[in-house]
Amino acid sequence: SQFGFQGEDGIVGSFDLTELRTLLVDQNGRRVVQGNYRLFLRHALVHRTHEVLLMYCDHSGQFKKYEAAPWYQFARIYRNVLAHHDGSKLSRWIEPKHKEAAWRHRKLTPVDVGSQLYLDPWETLQLHVDMCVFLMRELQ
Repeated sequence: SQFGFQGEDGIVGSFDLTELRTLLVDQNGRRVVQGNYRLFLRHALVHRTHEVLLMYCDHSGQFKKYEAAPWYQFARIYRNVLAHHDGSKLSRWIEPKHKEAAWRHRKLTPVDVGSQLYLDPWETLQLHVDMCVFLMRELQ
């Protein structure tokens, strides 16, 4: 079976979904697809929430307030981990002036570079909620 779309220039792009169907029919294949989909959802939730906050703060002149949030560095790092490489490893520490990034019971330091950074679905949702609460209560 095929899935496709057409752009404004008339070019049609299509994909053969036979392999996806085969994976979904197989129990082990279905687990792989579900795991990848969960990662995609976590990535989208944290990534978009962080980006919306950045955009809002930039337009409203409140970036310094967002950057001062105690969990800002953790959220930024987690968003970067999800967005790069395989979406699970802290590949580098890009803020030498910050010696740690903390949120709730989690703490990251430069020593964690090379380690897996995994938040379970509940923690990911909590990070999203914390960012949303900050947006609603702390920003104007």
